[in-house]
Amino acid sequence: MKGTYSNREHNVDNCKCAVLECGRHGAAAIYNPLYLDFASRCGFMPSACNPNRPNEKGIVENAVRYIKHNFMTGRKFGSLDEANCALRIWLDEIANVRKHSATGRAPAELLHEERGALKPLPAVPPDCAVTRHCRADSLCRVCFDSNSYSVPARCASQALTVRAWSDRLAVCQNGSQVALHVRSYGHKLDIVDPDHQQELRKVRKKAARQNLVRDFIGIGADAEKFMAELNLRELNADLHMRKILTLAEKYGREAVAAVLGDMLQFQVFRAEYVENRLLTAGRIRPAGGRLHVPRAGDMLNIELARPDLSIYQQKKGEF
Repeated sequence: MKGTYSNREHNVDNCKCAVLECGRHGAAAIYNPLYLDFASRCGFMPSACNPNRPNEKGIVENAVRYIKHNFMTGRKFGSLDEANCALRIWLDEIANVRKHSATGRAPAELLHEERGALKPLPAVPPDCAVTRHCRADSLCRVCFDSNSYSVPARCASQALTVRAWSDRLAVCQNGSQVALHVRSYGHKLDIVDPDHQQELRKVRKKAARQNLVRDFIGIGADAEKFMAELNLRELNADLHMRKILTLAEKYGREAVAAVLGDMLQFQVFRAEYVENRLLTAGRIRPAGGRLHVPRAGDMLNIELARPDLSIYQQKKGEF
């Protein structure tokens, strides 16, 4: 029953969660320290079965077989809560009210008689979390039981510790919790915390900006000055920088670096000016000719002759 336990020696199989090294040739078994702590808190002593001796725990094996063939056969559950609910109904209506083949009585009757011999569970429940050490991947995910769980961007490629309970999963780094998720019992699912996703986007955006600035400054000596002026004058300076980097791939960094120097001299700062300058670089311009800017209203001083409107007066007299 929930909230009670029996005070006796318990036989335990040689599973790693309980026994680190089984006893062979008369040697004593080496128990998992965490399991010993659990046993001491609950007031019982573990006794490991001998290797390859299934008869020593035949009652347990029979109970497992009974659950598999009576409860589990033909059933599928979408969650642990759904399985626990179905199990509770099965226990109350079938398993615990049937006549047991060994005792000849219903388990529910025997439990009622034995209740007085049971003692309360410890006030502070022992920690029964499954602990595994792992490393987050470059996408800020840790894997546990075939599912992946998100962690903060700062934990990418870092050594972490996963602690899993029946209902939740915590990820820790250097003893501090960095992520907490509801544990999933699905298969190959990606469980993501929206805050982790947003943080990852910010980190990637910052890294992309740093790479853009590094590549742009690498064009030439005047690139950093040009970038500073571009940031002052344009709302989307990054767009112009990316376009200029594309021009550097097409025309070469030396050619673009030379044009950036001209742009600083003429005080014009747009990717379109750089592209036009590169397109017309091979043409011969008159001495003292002005820089042609392909956008109206920017450093242009165009004078047009006054139109002769008398032609319209002559046409008017003809009609």
